[in-house]
Amino acid sequence: MRLDRRALPSALICAAIGALLIVSLLGSNALLVVAAPAGLIGIYAIYRYPVMGLVAISGATALSHTGLTGFSLAGAPVTMGKLSALVAISLWTLRALAARAPILETNRLTLPYILILLTMIMPMSQAIVPKLSIIGIQSWLLLGVLSHLAYTISYRHDLARPMTGLAVLTSMGLLYGWLLGGIRYDRLEGLSANANVWANGVVILCTPLFGALTIHRGALFTVLQLTLASLLMINVLGSASRGALATLAVAGVFIVLMLRKRRLVLAGVVGFGILGLSLTDYSMLIERFTTLAMDVDASSNHREEAFWTGVAIIRDHGVWGIGVDQFKFYFASETGTGELLAPHNMYLRLATEQGIPGIASHLVFFGVLAYSIRNMLIYGIGARLEPLLWGLAGGVAAWLMAGLLGEYMMDTQAQVWIGMILGLERRLREEAAALPSDRDEREVWR
Repeated sequence: MRLDRRALPSALICAAIGALLIVSLLGSNALLVVAAPAGLIGIYAIYRYPVMGLVAISGATALSHTGLTGFSLAGAPVTMGKLSALVAISLWTLRALAARAPILETNRLTLPYILILLTMIMPMSQAIVPKLSIIGIQSWLLLGVLSHLAYTISYRHDLARPMTGLAVLTSMGLLYGWLLGGIRYDRLEGLSANANVWANGVVILCTPLFGALTIHRGALFTVLQLTLASLLMINVLGSASRGALATLAVAGVFIVLMLRKRRLVLAGVVGFGILGLSLTDYSMLIERFTTLAMDVDASSNHREEAFWTGVAIIRDHGVWGIGVDQFKFYFASETGTGELLAPHNMYLRLATEQGIPGIASHLVFFGVLAYSIRNMLIYGIGARLEPLLWGLAGGVAAWLMAGLLGEYMMDTQAQVWIGMILGLERRLREEAAALPSDRDEREVWR
């Protein structure tokens, strides 16, 4: 079989990230032997092929969602997501300067990003621990730049190839998460340090990957789809995360839409999902639903307490908010327990910490995002990458669903998907405008 040289960059990136994952398993002894060459290969590939680099970054942040890197920024530990975003932005800046090209281009989400940044700065005077607010503002600024980087990159290259490589890597990560991943309180945590974060993260990651694999017609890609479906179900059920089940249900709607023209494959995906169900010990999940019905579930009781405390905070500080990442301190003060409890709800956190201006700016952000997704899907009907477009839309929808029961606004993976959506929507719109009205041919995507 002849090696397709166009697949080499994605193979290099996947090999680099896979080697780094091996290092995380073997410990520091393997750092110099494996991590150094893997890092060099990854840096070259991201610099030379930025589209594929962004895809790799999304996978790396999902498969090590809360993994720390040993570095710190402003006194706070740097996660894999933040570090990879910094690397990508730095390499792209060097590449753009060398080519005398624009580093970042504005888009219709630029103003909402700036408005959100301003509403994060305004309530700083109310912050009990201002340092955490500053770190949160830094994170949002970094993610906004990363999203614009994903938009600026030209999408003339085939996205299906690197995302197929990422699907292989993800399957390996899910297999490891199932067989050798961390377990706490009988709940599977995979490569993460939190069962809920792991389960929601892999759903948000895998939804676009199903779209990328649907583009191809070979048996190998179908097998990979079925494997991914089974492993995804095993990891979500093994995590016993009730919220992740809701996230998976939302993603499932988009998976059905992308596979609607390939019903046999859709039946196989459903069948292998059921196979994953049969291979999983989901007794803890049943137990968690049982305790919820009996009103003795500590998790749901904490969430309810956090909700009503949030309502009280909105009543007292609803105009400007209490400051980024300050909810837990106000919770301890309001309840008098001294317990630092998170809101466990992205939207409640936005409302309490950024007040009315924050709510308004985020409504604009989500509205513009929905409009862009709608346009992308309309312009992409009949295009070769149409299943991937449904997958990206499903990944963002799953992210928004996960926010109801978790705090995922500062999610590197979701911001990469958002930037890609705007970039693809622009590319498809430009192609549609360039074609005669009586033609329906997309030269790049077919």
